[in-house]
Amino acid sequence: MELSPYLQKNWSKIEIDHLKFILEQAEKTLNATVETANGHSKKSAWIFGLFLSILIVVLGSWITGEVSGEYMISGIPFICNVILILYFSFRAQKMYSINIPGTRAEGLLTDEFFEPFEDPALAYKNMILSKCIDYDESIVENRIINNRRLQRLEKASKMILIIPCSVLLSFLLYLLLY
Repeated sequence: MELSPYLQKNWSKIEIDHLKFILEQAEKTLNATVETANGHSKKSAWIFGLFLSILIVVLGSWITGEVSGEYMISGIPFICNVILILYFSFRAQKMYSINIPGTRAEGLLTDEFFEPFEDPALAYKNMILSKCIDYDESIVENRIINNRRLQRLEKASKMILIIPCSVLLSFLLYLLLY
């Protein structure tokens, strides 16, 4: 994020309250991206848990012999569909790095914030500006991560919608083979 020519020219005239307002708005937006990431995590964990349970039950039935061989073969399209759902929901859930509001004091207690400014108010304005820039970069990064995760969740959701088709395909496969 680069300062506009006006801000660069009139930096000393800008009120601290205006900068604080901008910082508050940036923090609200950053918090919203974190909440979105949490929502994606909950959805993908729920989908993954549900379909992992379904896969375990189906495979357990096959392994224990509760299901005959012809049903096992005809159930392959359904199992493939469930595996794809697990794959996409896992990819949406796997470890990711999201930026959160705030800064460690160590990051703010540096000479660059205080040394060039004889006026403490100007140093404070510089810290607020720096934090605004950090938040803006974090917002952009979080949105990219959230969009990528959302795309994976959408793929898992589409695969869920295909389940009736895979069940029908399994049934047709059973009719053709037996």
